[in-house]
Amino acid sequence: MQTIALLVDSWRLLTSRKLFWLTLAINLFVVALYGSIALTDTGVSLLYGLIPIENERFRAGSIMARTVLMPFINVQIISFWLAWAATGLGLISTASIFPDFLADGAIDMVLAKPLSRLKAFLVKYLGALLFVLMQVTVFCVASLIIGRLRMGEWQWMLLAAIPVVTIFFSYLYAISALVGVATRSSIAAILAAAVFWFSVFLIQTAEFALLQVSTFTESVATARAEVIRERETELAAMEARGLTRDDNEFERLRGKLGNDREQYEKEAGTAATSKAWHDGLYIATMIIPKTSGTIGLIDRWFAKDVGVSSLTELLTMEGPPGRRGGPRFRADEDLELPDDLGSQTESRSKQVVAERSIAWVIGTSLLFELGVLGIAAWIFVRRDF
Repeated sequence: MQTIALLVDSWRLLTSRKLFWLTLAINLFVVALYGSIALTDTGVSLLYGLIPIENERFRAGSIMARTVLMPFINVQIISFWLAWAATGLGLISTASIFPDFLADGAIDMVLAKPLSRLKAFLVKYLGALLFVLMQVTVFCVASLIIGRLRMGEWQWMLLAAIPVVTIFFSYLYAISALVGVATRSSIAAILAAAVFWFSVFLIQTAEFALLQVSTFTESVATARAEVIRERETELAAMEARGLTRDDNEFERLRGKLGNDREQYEKEAGTAATSKAWHDGLYIATMIIPKTSGTIGLIDRWFAKDVGVSSLTELLTMEGPPGRRGGPRFRADEDLELPDDLGSQTESRSKQVVAERSIAWVIGTSLLFELGVLGIAAWIFVRRDF
C-alpha cells in the first residue's frame, strides 16, 4: 500500500503541473499533423487535402505505399519526435522529481513512515518512467488509430515504440536522477542528462564513421590483393611460355606487380589501423547505453519485411536490384573499384549494425543504467537528511 501511495503521490505531483498537460497537448498536435497525411486513389494528400501529390506508386492500396511509404513515415515520426523532442520534454518534466522530493519537509514525511529509503527511491524513479510511458502510449495509440483512418492500414509496429522509447528514456533519466539526488538541483539534472545524451550521440556517431572507414579501406586492400593474384598468375603463365626478364612485356608486368605489392602494404596498413581504432571505440560503446541502437530497433523492425537495412536506402535506390552495382571506374592506373563503393560501404556498415542483437543493444544499456541507479540509490540511502 505504501508503494502504491508513493506512486500515486508522484503521479499527482506530475499531473498538477502545466508542463505535463503542455507536453500531452504537443504530442496530440503532432498526431494531428500525422493525420494530415492521407493516401488517395491518385497518390498522397498533405495537410488534409490542401497539398495533393499525384503518384501512382504511392496511391492507396499499392504495395509501395503499404511496405515503403507508410513504414518510412512512421519511422521518421518515432526517430525525430519520440526519440528527440518528446524525450527532451520528458527529461525537463521529470528532472525536478528527486530535488523536490529531497526538499525540506517533503522527504521527512516519507521517512517518518516504516518505509525503506531504497524502496522510496525506486518508487520515485518508476513514477518518472510512468509519466513517459503514459505520454508515449497516448501518442502511439492515437497515431495507430489515425493511421488506420487516414491511410487505411493498421501499423501495429507503432505499439512496439511504447516499450522501446520508455527504455530509451530510462537510460537518460538515470543520469538525471543521479545528479538530482547528488545536487538537489533540477537545472543541474537537466544539463547533466543533456550533456550525457549529446556525448553518447557523438561517440556512437564516431564509431559508425570509423566502421565505414574500416570497411572501405578493407575493400580497397582486398581489391588490391585480387589484382596481385591475377598479376602473379599472368606472370607465371609468361614464364611458362619461356619469356625472360629480357622481354619488355615481362618486365613491364613485373614492375607493376612490385608496385601493387608496395601499394598493398600501405593499404593493408591503413585498413589495419582503421580497424584497430574502430575496435577500440566499439569497446567504449559497449560500456555506454546504446541510444541510437535502441531507437534503431524500430527502423529495423519496420524494414524487416521490405528486405533492406534502411527504408531511406530503399526509397533512394534506383533501378532493379541486379543493377545496383553500377559501372566501374579506375581508382588508379592498376586498380578498378566499383563506382558505388561508397554506397556499398555504407550499406555494409548498416548491415553490421543491424546484425547486433537486441540482447546486446538493450542488455548492455540496462547494465549501465543499473550501475548509475546503484550509485544514485547509495547516495540517497546514505545521505543524512
